[in-house]
Amino acid sequence: MGTVLTGENLLQVSRFRIEYLVSANHPSPGRVKARLDEAVTKDLAGVLCDVAERLFPPSDSAVLLIRQLEINVDVNAAWEQDQMTRRWAKQIIHSLNDVQQGGVDGENILCFANRAAYLARFLADLAAGCAWGKWYYEPFEGLRMLSTSAALRTAICDQPATGLAGLHELTAYDVTKVLQALTAQDIRRILDSIADARQNGDEGQCFQALRIVWETTELGPLQASDEWQNALRLYLKVTRQRHDLSGFALKATALALIRLAHRLASNSASQANILLDTLTSGSVANLYSTVGTSDAEILLPLLRCSPDQVKEMGQALLARYTGHLKSEPATENDTRSTPFGSLFLLLPFLEALPLEDMTENWPNAGDVPAATLIRFLLFVKCCGRANAQRVFFDSLVRDLMGIDLSLSPLVIKRWQSRLSRQNLETFMAEMFTWQYEYGAANGQTLALARASLPGGAVAILLDCLRGTWLTALSYQRSRLESLAERLSAWLSQDDQDEIVLSSDELFVEMLRSAFPHLQVEGYRSTSATRLVEEDASIKELLARMDRLTSELSYLSMPATFRMSRSLDLALSVAAQGILRNFAWSLPGFSRSSLPYLYSNFLNVSGNIEDEPTRRVVRLGRPPLNIVLGMTGMASKTYQVSWLDERPFVLFQGE
Repeated sequence: MGTVLTGENLLQVSRFRIEYLVSANHPSPGRVKARLDEAVTKDLAGVLCDVAERLFPPSDSAVLLIRQLEINVDVNAAWEQDQMTRRWAKQIIHSLNDVQQGGVDGENILCFANRAAYLARFLADLAAGCAWGKWYYEPFEGLRMLSTSAALRTAICDQPATGLAGLHELTAYDVTKVLQALTAQDIRRILDSIADARQNGDEGQCFQALRIVWETTELGPLQASDEWQNALRLYLKVTRQRHDLSGFALKATALALIRLAHRLASNSASQANILLDTLTSGSVANLYSTVGTSDAEILLPLLRCSPDQVKEMGQALLARYTGHLKSEPATENDTRSTPFGSLFLLLPFLEALPLEDMTENWPNAGDVPAATLIRFLLFVKCCGRANAQRVFFDSLVRDLMGIDLSLSPLVIKRWQSRLSRQNLETFMAEMFTWQYEYGAANGQTLALARASLPGGAVAILLDCLRGTWLTALSYQRSRLESLAERLSAWLSQDDQDEIVLSSDELFVEMLRSAFPHLQVEGYRSTSATRLVEEDASIKELLARMDRLTSELSYLSMPATFRMSRSLDLALSVAAQGILRNFAWSLPGFSRSSLPYLYSNFLNVSGNIEDEPTRRVVRLGRPPLNIVLGMTGMASKTYQVSWLDERPFVLFQGE
């Protein structure tokens, strides 16, 4: 038997080659062959399906691909035809069961969770130019004569629901490869096809979802030729996260946002603001007269969305892509709000950092001093990766942090290229010195752990007193000696003979060789067990080591910021220190994970009213508001050095 394709109640055999062995003394071998051929061609398929349901139930959506399945069947030529057919089917199913039990080997047997996963594998290989000639893609052989773009489009659109699910299965890298292999016309046909399969959600709901995913979606250039590609990226991101949204409204709203971004990026500041005013007026006639028929037809869905949200999104896009938008100074007694009221809870902790000293000799980012920019980026990180884009473009946050709305990720990308490795190492050393003086670290009980991010592994050196990160460094398993050199700034001091260092087993040998004066113990060693029993801080820290990857991911900036790995890690270490100090102020929650801290204490709205002698802040109520009330953190008064002398006076709202 050739390729066997099973799954979704389908058993398909592409080739069935039979060799009959009949006794040489048989009086009529030709008649035996004819009876057996009839049993195979007429009855075997139906009987096989009946028997196969026991091995492949309808609930099993897996796709099992077998290159060759050999079976041997003994039959009595005198049997009735249905008896021979059932014997044959039983042996085939028995052989299939043996194959399943034997597992996947990649050479003769492959298995995919479902048809979408199988399709995704084919799409990725086809885009990479290595699909044809592989035995397990024989079901797609009919597409071989088409161009790559046409073959991709046909495979996706043949069954739109499966095509969409297959695109969801692709990694971000493979999505990019597939889109690059498609023509603009085929991308449009794909989006039309998968968006026509079902309809869920109106323009307002779709706009809300698109606002969120815009911040984390890798978009191409804002050019007319890439419009459908960017719209498809947004559509895939939303439908992957929100199963309740899909269809024409989502497609149309995604296209409208892409067209809006393109218009804002290419127009002057005055034209851009006229367009935003037109969109928020709700007038169809004004929209057609302002932008013309072709653009108006694309932008129409935005008129059916919340005017305030469209205006806010438009201003964020304008700041991001053009830098034309200028900050408007707050007037006296003017109340402004932000969904990121965590700023008012964390400002005292940001104020405590000696950032001017830590960034001495750093280049400025245009007119923005390095210390001001770092303070702003640290707060962005404290709010987590999922919120980073929204925080970055929040006008109130920028105003209070001293950041002009013209600052964009592109400015940061250019600025960071002028930073040296020495700048970052000095920053980290100054951060540790400050944490030591602040009482957040003692440098006596340390731990070296590993975490992972897309793009590589990371080693994190922690102080066990509060779980404060001291440094985070990328490393390669084959070059651990390089990691030892970079750790020497923390582990080679003359007064560190009493240091106890608990380590992931991967690093133990390297650490003992490079730092013989240290007491290095692996997590699972007998000595480490004794240390855990003697030191509660080590015990609590080691019990939470499995959180490191999620916490590092929480602090990492989205790829849209184009931030270098070294700068991103350095700022993550500093932001982690801020949040650990914040946690230490919360009785009973000092060791809570960073996502937990944000969800239960920092995910709070806030508004501020500027008065002649003070700034009045009213905060919303997070889930664990009672704890904030006990500490007085939500009802305190403080000043920050980079603004005027008027204090912030915090109150808790109803």
